[in-house]
Amino acid sequence: MTTTAPTHIPSINSVLQSPLWFARERARLAYLDAHTAFLWHRAIWRANPTPVKHTAYKEAEDAERAALHHHNQVDGAVFSRLMKRGVDVDALPADRDDCSRCKTTVVEGFGCDCTNVLLALELG
Repeated sequence: MTTTAPTHIPSINSVLQSPLWFARERARLAYLDAHTAFLWHRAIWRANPTPVKHTAYKEAEDAERAALHHHNQVDGAVFSRLMKRGVDVDALPADRDDCSRCKTTVVEGFGCDCTNVLLALELG
């Protein structure tokens, strides 16, 4: 008895070469980078508060906001494509919810582990 891999599951190479998946990951990492910089500058400002926020703090705040906006736009394109393929995106866990399958908590709109795998398979 021989078993063959299902043909509907793409290889990891095709997932990684998907332009939309790559854009989503790049946007996610850019937001995390901007968020880390913002937290760093906020910690510095809180350690030595001044009436006016430092320029670096304001720039980090603006960069974080812009990166989050871009990430949300890319995610909108991803979920739009998933809905066109018939995936029930409303069934995916929302922010701060625990995924019933992998038991991880969804934070900052980045999805749980099994949702990210689902997205990779659908977009690949």
